[in-house]
Amino acid sequence: RVTYPSSTLDRRVRNMWIGLLALSALVIVIVTIVGLALARLVTRPVHRLKKAAQSVAAGDLSARAPADSGAPELRELAATFNETAERLGVILASQQAFVADASHQLRTPLAALRLQLENLESAAPLSLQPALASARSETARLSRISDALLELTRSAARKVACEPIDVAVVAAERRQTWDAVAEDAGVRLALSSPDHAWVSASPGALEQMLDNLIDNALEVAPAGSTVDIVIAPLGATVEVHVVDRGPGLTDEQRLRAFDRFWRGPGATPGGTGLGLAIVAQLAAQCGGRAELARSDAGGIDAVVAIQAIAAPHGV
Repeated sequence: RVTYPSSTLDRRVRNMWIGLLALSALVIVIVTIVGLALARLVTRPVHRLKKAAQSVAAGDLSARAPADSGAPELRELAATFNETAERLGVILASQQAFVADASHQLRTPLAALRLQLENLESAAPLSLQPALASARSETARLSRISDALLELTRSAARKVACEPIDVAVVAAERRQTWDAVAEDAGVRLALSSPDHAWVSASPGALEQMLDNLIDNALEVAPAGSTVDIVIAPLGATVEVHVVDRGPGLTDEQRLRAFDRFWRGPGATPGGTGLGLAIVAQLAAQCGGRAELARSDAGGIDAVVAIQAIAAPHGV
């Protein structure tokens, strides 16, 4: 009778299984590494192209996608995208240059025309006075439109550096500046604000936005009413509200109010229709937003939301 211990055979089988498992794990690791490398090689140009497209969509027309890596199809797509972005930048730059040049060149002849109309008005017969006054008013309106277009183009073209600004201090200054104008219109300006509210904004932008919003509110506010300026810190943002008690606008009109040259029904003659467009553009320069809402009193609640920041060190 010949016997053989089964433990030896079991050990050999177990060693073979361990070897197979180790080999399988090694193969899986190698395949995973190779697969990730290939996937990264394929997706990296796609991610770069996506990032460039997002930059262009955000307004950075200088962004370009690398066209020297990836599959031939992706290289061709990146080259086409870069060409499109470059052409778009040239078109927008030429449009901005045209508007700026036209606005600048119109200022001198409009000023001369207004001066000539004023001279004619003093010597013209009474029957022509209404026509000359209307012509002078339209000339002044053209000058305001030209100045607004020039400012709109400049604010869109320049690169701004956002810095810490205390919107509470700015609002108090603008309220004091506009108090006399509001008093002449029979309207009271009221300010509700904390002592300090720091935001990140471009220098001069808050003053210009508040001037436009207060001017719009005073135009529609009935005599004896109040225009409220409210500074409301809300976590990551600070909201600036200018609330009037005028006739208000419909939902569709409030959406269209930020379109250039759009003016609401019954708007005061002589406006440019560019004030709110400038407000929206200035707010967006540092990541803010502007919108119109319906106030509780039925008028307009003009809101500008700006990124809040901590008070600068030492302030």
